[in-house]
Amino acid sequence: MKIFSLDLTKIQYLVVLIYLVFAINPYLRINSFIWYSISLLTFIILMFININSFRLNFYHLWFIVFLLVQVLSLFWARDVDVSLPTIMSTISRGMLLIPIVGFVNNSIQLIKIVKLFIFASIINLIILLTQINLSSIGDIELGVHLTGGIWAANSIGLWAATVVLTIFLINSKLEWSLSSIFVVIFQFIFAIVVLITGSRGSLLLLILGFLFIGLNRNRKHFIFNVTKSLILVILLFYLSINVPLLNGIIGFRVVNLFNNIVYGNQLDSSSQVRIQMIKYGLEWISKSPFLGYGINNFRILYNQISGIEVYSHSNYIELLIGIGLIGTFVYYSIFVKIFKFTAKKSQFYENGLPIYLPMLIAILFLDIYVITYNIFEIQFIIAIAFVSYRIANKKYQESI
Repeated sequence: MKIFSLDLTKIQYLVVLIYLVFAINPYLRINSFIWYSISLLTFIILMFININSFRLNFYHLWFIVFLLVQVLSLFWARDVDVSLPTIMSTISRGMLLIPIVGFVNNSIQLIKIVKLFIFASIINLIILLTQINLSSIGDIELGVHLTGGIWAANSIGLWAATVVLTIFLINSKLEWSLSSIFVVIFQFIFAIVVLITGSRGSLLLLILGFLFIGLNRNRKHFIFNVTKSLILVILLFYLSINVPLLNGIIGFRVVNLFNNIVYGNQLDSSSQVRIQMIKYGLEWISKSPFLGYGINNFRILYNQISGIEVYSHSNYIELLIGIGLIGTFVYYSIFVKIFKFTAKKSQFYENGLPIYLPMLIAILFLDIYVITYNIFEIQFIIAIAFVSYRIANKKYQESI
């Protein structure tokens, strides 16, 4: 029986790995039938193996209510056809995240899941590099133009930034069988990927993530951790500005943004468009504040005045337009739940803080500039952060 149980455990983690490889890579999700089949099979297998250890919790309630709000928004959506893919994407994410949050109840299981995410990311990095013309990097950013319109620069950048920060955040806990040099090499490659996407939002996540991780790590090594984070941030700036290939993709954007903030120079055209989108969004929200216009329907409203169907580039505006104040409150309630517990009982977390909590803080800032509610990697972070909270809460309950 023990051998059989061990085999089931191996099957379980193999299923998680396969799901993660597909979830990260849009190339592999082109065939919707295959992707949804893998998602459903993942859910069935994980629930079957872990049915005895699975426990419903606040995350599941949050996920169901958030999904329900999206579904209900179909009744008043301006265009149902653009809402349905977003809802299906939410459901497919739940096929992995719901079981994981329900059965992972100790730090050993948690770290295994995180290691699988990093391993799946390395597999996808290799796939990505074989799919693009590497000689074209430098002439154009790594995004839709190099991936055949399949993988957007923001999506690649946010994924790569998440991997870099994950390794940086929990490297001491991973107990890698490979050498630390090997891990650092891949971390550096993913950091370069962030830069060559030209995505300022992804660079912002990386910078904020480094800073918040440095500020929130073990208090005994506070100065060392902050210094290390600052060095990494300065290194990113230096590379993006002084390496010709990177300067042509993202360096000049960073310089322009800095000049805009410090000297009040005129914003570049991209930033002007984003600010204009926020202004339009606030105007539309005032006309339907509680329910919105249907999930993912900002693009429909914006198309009516600009002739261009595009998302808002702000998670707050996108959610407020899509599902109103009610749905937006539901979405961010998971952050409140985790932060509230952490503020009162942080001593029950390993090393004083939950895995990914600093990145959750960074995400709240990032949401001003980037849409994250439908990005798998960001939702994975939220789920893992909640699992860490559950483990800490279990320790707290046992101490009473």
